[in-house]
Amino acid sequence: MQRETKVIKLGKHEVEVKTYITGGENREIEDIYLKDMQVSVDGEGNTVIPGIDAKLAREAQNKTFEIMVLKVDGNSENILEAVLALPKEDYDNLVLELNKLMGLDKKKEKK
Repeated sequence: MQRETKVIKLGKHEVEVKTYITGGENREIEDIYLKDMQVSVDGEGNTVIPGIDAKLAREAQNKTFEIMVLKVDGNSENILEAVLALPKEDYDNLVLELNKLMGLDKKKEKK
């Protein structure tokens, strides 16, 4: 099954992206954070999760680009390098759009 795509216009650039992320793809990204995560329990029985290494956040973002971005300016080669070469404003707007497509912009509902 071929997934729907859309073109995002960013200044002088156009980026073709997938319109949604699958559960399996999302898991690939989450696994980057989880591979080095250490969880412990303090003396009061509370779960303690230390901070996440900033390098892992970059690695996860790079994986997101590789999964979600299909073409930059009509070219499907070297996607990561092409995304990282975008002007900062275009890059920031692309990140915002991808976050929306992945559902990361939604606020968690309080129960």
